[in-house]
Amino acid sequence: MTQSSPDPRSRVEELFSKYKNLMFTVANSVLGNPFDAEDAVFEAFARIIKNIAKIPAEPTKERAFAVIVVKNIAIDMLRKKSRTEVSLPEDFDPAAGNFADEILEKLDESVLRDALARLPDAHYEVLLLKFYYGFGVGEIGSALGLGREAVKSRIRRAKANLRKILEEMGYEQSF
Repeated sequence: MTQSSPDPRSRVEELFSKYKNLMFTVANSVLGNPFDAEDAVFEAFARIIKNIAKIPAEPTKERAFAVIVVKNIAIDMLRKKSRTEVSLPEDFDPAAGNFADEILEKLDESVLRDALARLPDAHYEVLLLKFYYGFGVGEIGSALGLGREAVKSRIRRAKANLRKILEEMGYEQSF
């Protein structure tokens, strides 16, 4: 608990005030539906309330925790609707920010969406945090409880796994 937030209720209210709009944006970008996004945000805050004592009182870690929780809830909601499709944000540009480098310059969005849907959650999560939300390696590590080298390794493995999945899908271009 922080000195600025004397009790858990105040802390939850503080987090809600700071991150509700960001969380809604993240959920809506995954779900593509503002009504479902609101549900995801409310469910995320229910989880935050249950785990308030575990959330580090550092802004970067709070932000990362809020984004990860709501994103995971939104993905779970999406998977319940359709086990084969993970929706990407409309403004998602796989070539921006060096996302998976040369592979994604050659893919259309539907191939990318299908390949990402097949990634394990841990790999999908680090790729999304790193390349879409712009988190640094240190921020990702803090949010996931991993060291910098572990995050770097997970990103490398996620990229390799993405390449393997694309090859299994019949995407035969050389990388």
